[in-house]
Amino acid sequence: MAGFKKKFREFLERNEAQSRKCLWHAACIYRLVQTSRHLASYDMFSVGVAVCYIILYIDLRQVESQPSQTPADTNFGLSYTARRRIVRLDQLSSREDVENWARSGGDADIHLTNVGILHGPDSLVRLLRATEKALLRQVAWSAFFRAWARNMAQLVHGEKPTLHTDDYNEAEERVS
Repeated sequence: MAGFKKKFREFLERNEAQSRKCLWHAACIYRLVQTSRHLASYDMFSVGVAVCYIILYIDLRQVESQPSQTPADTNFGLSYTARRRIVRLDQLSSREDVENWARSGGDADIHLTNVGILHGPDSLVRLLRATEKALLRQVAWSAFFRAWARNMAQLVHGEKPTLHTDDYNEAEERVS
């Protein structure tokens, strides 16, 4: 796993624009699970890949330092730095906005709806909890999504994800 993380970190550093564009695609897929209650069974695999990419991006990307003070700030002797720009990644709608952010968005904080800013020690927990809640809201294939939601809960608690057949058995009993 350490070798994979090293290679992925190198990808993030070497291809910043491409890695940000991949993050935007992952955010769009993630938005799908947040906004739809009728996903197909195979959509979970797309959501799983998207969530994994977002998790690795949060964990491995090098956060650029805060922007330096502007000349106006230093002239007045103010001791604070400018606030970082926030990009609501899952709400970028035009191709131009996406391309501009991918090219020059390294200094921005990334925000996902229902998760918040993807920066800081609790980002991962917020992402996993929001994913768990979204999976539990699924109507179609509910037993399948409930099993995946249980895995998200296990990850939040630092446990190794396990598969249980209880959810599937409960769903079959309700149908019979």
